[in-house]
This record gives sequence, C-alpha cells and structure tokens, in this order.
Amino acid sequence: MTRFDGQAPLRGSHLGILLPTLCIAVACAGAGIATFHTERTASTFLILTSLACGLLAYAQGALSRKLGADIAKWAAEARLQSMAFRFDNVSGGLTRTAFIDDCDTQLLADRGPGAFLLLMDLDHLKRINDAHGHGKGDFALRHFSSIARAQSPGSLFGRLGGDEFAMLVIPQSPVDPVEFANRLLRSLGKTVWHDQQPMNLSASIGIALVQEGCASFDALTHRADLALYEAKRNGRAQATLFVQDMMRDHRYARAIERELRAAVLLNELSLSYQPFFHGDGQLCGYQAEARWEHPLRGTIAPDEFIPIAERTVLIDLLGEWVIRHACRQMASMAGTLLAIDVSASQLKRDTLVVTVREAIKETGISPKRLVLQFTEGGDLSARSDLHRRVEVLREMGVRVALGNFAGKHTGLANLRSCPVDAIKIDHSLVARLGQDPLHNVLVTALINIAHACGLPVAVGGIETQEQFLLAKAAGADLFQGLYLAGAETLQAETLSVVRAQPASFATAPSLRLLA
Repeated sequence: MTRFDGQAPLRGSHLGILLPTLCIAVACAGAGIATFHTERTASTFLILTSLACGLLAYAQGALSRKLGADIAKWAAEARLQSMAFRFDNVSGGLTRTAFIDDCDTQLLADRGPGAFLLLMDLDHLKRINDAHGHGKGDFALRHFSSIARAQSPGSLFGRLGGDEFAMLVIPQSPVDPVEFANRLLRSLGKTVWHDQQPMNLSASIGIALVQEGCASFDALTHRADLALYEAKRNGRAQATLFVQDMMRDHRYARAIERELRAAVLLNELSLSYQPFFHGDGQLCGYQAEARWEHPLRGTIAPDEFIPIAERTVLIDLLGEWVIRHACRQMASMAGTLLAIDVSASQLKRDTLVVTVREAIKETGISPKRLVLQFTEGGDLSARSDLHRRVEVLREMGVRVALGNFAGKHTGLANLRSCPVDAIKIDHSLVARLGQDPLHNVLVTALINIAHACGLPVAVGGIETQEQFLLAKAAGADLFQGLYLAGAETLQAETLSVVRAQPASFATAPSLRLLA
C-alpha cells in the first residue's frame, strides 16, 4: 500500500494484525450498543465498549511495534546500500563516484597549501588474475589499499576502477609529493605472503599538484594521468610528477594521432625494406618498416609515431596498411622471407588474424614466407587469448618471432611459454657488444638458451665490424644492420639487387644496396 505523506507504507503483515483486531472491536462495540437498545444493564454496556476500546488500543500498539521494527529494518538496509554505494567491497576504498564527490567538496573548502593528487595503477593485475586467479588478484588489491591508506590515514582514498586508485593528500605540514609516493612504493615492494606463496607487487604513480587554475578533480586527473603515462612508459614501478612539458607533449601526440590517421586513410605512407643475411652472406629476406614523410613536419621516425598509435586502436589501422601493402609489394619476390613488425597490442584483438588471412588471399603470397615479429611491450606468457591467436597464425603457415628479446619488456618468460618460431636480440644489447666482456658473455648465453629451445636467433642493429664478428662468434643465425646493408624503398615494385659475396662477407665487408 503506497503512502504519499512521507510515512512508512502499510504492508500485508501490518494488515494481518490490524484487520482481525478491528473486526473483534467492531463486534464488541456493536454488542454494547445492542445491550443499550434492549435496556440491558449499563454495566454490561460499559464492559463491552471498554473491551472494544482496549482491543483498538492493542491493535494500535501492535501495529506501532510492527511498524517500528520494519522501519528499523528498512533503515539498516538503507545504511548498507549507502555503504555499498560509497565503498568498494574489495579494496575498502571509496567508489569512483563517492571519491569524486568528496574530492571536489574538499577542494572547494579551505584546502591549505601543498595539496596533491596521486593516480596509482597496480602493475600487472591482469597477469596476476590470469595466472593465479581472481582470489589472489583481490588480495593484491586489498594489500595495496592498506599500504596506500597507511601512508596518510586521513586522506581521501578511492578505487576508480580495475587496477586504478586515487588519493587526495592535504598535508598538515609540508610534504614532498614525490618522496611521499616513493615511500609508498617502497612499502608496497616488500614481499607479502598469500596462500603460502610470496608476492612482490609494484605500482605506477602519477602526481599532480593542486595549484591556481588546477583545483578540480577533472583538471587534477588530467595532469596526473599524463604523469602516470610517463611512469608507465619509462618502465613502471615508479612515481612521476606532472610538468608542463607533458601537456605540450600530449597536445603534440594528439596532433600526430589525427594526422597519422589521415595519412593512413589517404595512403600517404610508404614502406622501406632492410635485408637480413645468413652467416655466409646469402640473402635471407627483408624486413618491412613504415615510413612517414609529413608535408609540414618532414620525416617522422617510426619510433615516434608508432608508440602514439599503440595508445589507441589506430595501431590496428596502421598495422593493416603495412601488412596489406608489404604482401602486395613482395608477392613477386619468391624465395625470400618477408618480416613485418607487429605491435603486441594488436594481438589483443582478432583483427590481426583476419588481416593476415585476407592479405594472403588477396596477394597470393605464400604464408610460409611471412614472419610476424612482435616488437614491444608486455608479458605474453600469461595471456591465453594471445597464445590462441599466435597458434592460429602458425596454423596458417605464418612464422612468429619475438622481437626486442631480453630488452625492457620481452624476456625469458615469453620465450618459455609463448609459442614462437624465432627470436631477435634487442638492439640495445647489440649496441654494447665489444664494450664489456661480461656483456659479450650475456649475449652468447641468450643465444645458447634460444638454441636450446630449438629457435634460430637474429641480430639486428649491427653498425660495426666488431659487432658483426662478435654476434657471429656468439652463434647468431641471421644478421641485419646498416653495416651490412641499409633500408630501401621499392621502385617500380622491385627491390635493388644486393651484391654480397659469401667469401668476402665472412671477413665482414660493408654490404650496400645498389640502385
């Protein structure tokens, strides 16, 4: 029964008390009136009417008690719903909506000098969930939450979603924001045990200072997010303070993103091809690389525009353009391999598999000639969906290689578990060949490990004779670099002829592509 006076509504349980009691009371009152009209004694009349009044009073009391109990129950349920709205049930921090509301409220109040906002991402949470289950992932979230709140118990702390947290710190005395964040990271980095297993956690943190012109949640979050991106780009597990240069870099990146999308759609990019060789000097194949000659900005290097594309699904559009054009241009070059760099982020979607299948069908290129080289970012060892897509490519006959092996992101975990056909040593390792005997041993050890797994090893970025000789002595199988041959674009759908004599190659002369 709906009430419109702001009071609690009457329910069936209330009517179950009220109606029977009212019926009895009405009956008693009726009997009392009857005695009065039949000239029975006044005492009988008084008894019956008193009984009716008593029953009505009882009904009112019982109803009040029932309503009181239900109101208390409804109030408790409302408190629980309010808590569920305000607090995340895993981490115990404020929910996103509650944090934003409280944050804006505090920022509008007298906040004092030195306030700052931290945006924090728990590193590799998805890897923990995929490899060990969500129970361990939830434990990691709770542990991170307890560590963060312990650094500043009176500060606002909330979970914005997934692995992302935020903290608004309004210190009573001056605090260095970077040192505050680093202290949090040091506490988080200590080994913690869960289910008799050790866990070592890390986080990436972006810091934004509350300043004139930047004193709202949206403004602070925008700056802290740019700083957080820098922390991730530089290897994670660190704190980065926002500086104005990041804003300029962000605007430049947005401009490059828009212009790159237009360049792909308008077919304004080109491809260059750099050859790679066997140890005896025989040509093995070519590696395709996108080039962008911007009409106003001039040449924009792949190292500059590809990371920008990787931030969005624009990398899929760029990757599709490279694969289709490379396969079309190289289809007639029978007997040579075609290596194409592919971002690991493209493996997160089925678009890559569809693109490769369609390019093979459209151009007629043999899938056995294709080598997709995954260059960058991320641990592929715990991603079953990525492994599934790699297996589909290999079943098509396409070979898969790990690029940047033993670099910043790609390591032994991928070699052990990700189904690949070859590896390419990271260029940073090749650049230091000959500078340190221990480093030479490291490269040799990595090549031996790959060979033990049955995988051939390519070495790129060779720029000196010493690097080539040391890489060959270490047991590498394929070689590439400016010392051997530079990259060249296609002219009239044909590549220049590479002149390389096996005998002279063994003594490492400089090989060049001739026009």
